[in-house]
Amino acid sequence: MKSNLIILFSLAIFLFACEDHNHNDTATGTVNLVIKAKYGAEPLVLDQKYAYFGKDTLVFTNLEFFLSNITLKGSHTHSLSTIQFIDLDSKLKTKTESELGYILQFSDVDATNYTAVNFSIGVPSSLNVKSPIDFKVTDPLGEPSRYWDGWKSYIFSKVEGKYSDPNSTSCKEKGFAYHSGFDSAFRTIDAPKPMVVEAGKTTTINIEIDFKSIFGNSASSVDICKDPVFHEANAFMDAFMTRFQSAITVK
Repeated sequence: MKSNLIILFSLAIFLFACEDHNHNDTATGTVNLVIKAKYGAEPLVLDQKYAYFGKDTLVFTNLEFFLSNITLKGSHTHSLSTIQFIDLDSKLKTKTESELGYILQFSDVDATNYTAVNFSIGVPSSLNVKSPIDFKVTDPLGEPSRYWDGWKSYIFSKVEGKYSDPNSTSCKEKGFAYHSGFDSAFRTIDAPKPMVVEAGKTTTINIEIDFKSIFGNSASSVDICKDPVFHEANAFMDAFMTRFQSAITVK
């Protein structure tokens, strides 16, 4: 009996040692995802006037969106987050804040080599069929103001501000509000990004969004006076979100 107890005790110590060894073998690091808003080459600051392709001015007052399915890819894949709500307003009050960016920090990331980062603008269809009542209020999808019941969809993104043209007789100043939603507005970015996540260290990924290019270019830009809003699935929203997708650069 005594010998059996000794054997069992020795076995327990061996198993504990194996578990502890295996745990230590799983090395992890931290990844900071830094989102920076730009207007062309300039850091974007709320309530600051920007030239609208050289003919008038824009002021941005609200910028927010959902970021989803954030994943590091390579021979090994690591999911960082299913859904995040990005309120850029909180980091765009000054040029210094804008240059620092909006930081999402992810810990316990598998330490290895990665070749790309993948993420989407909007809410995946599997979650967009739900509503805030299906989530805790602390969840990114639990806030009622981020959902439009009339759409039966979350509001994927908001780009709001004011346009002014002092030389115009019919449109000296116009507020704009571009709110996207519906599954058709969902956009995915799969960007090459070779990186090494090292154990106990922090790796930074910069994501820049050029809000100027979201509105077009000098040859073809959004006529804000004619189309100051969209809040339904149409060709205008589709084109806007495609430009949103193209305006994103991973560095």
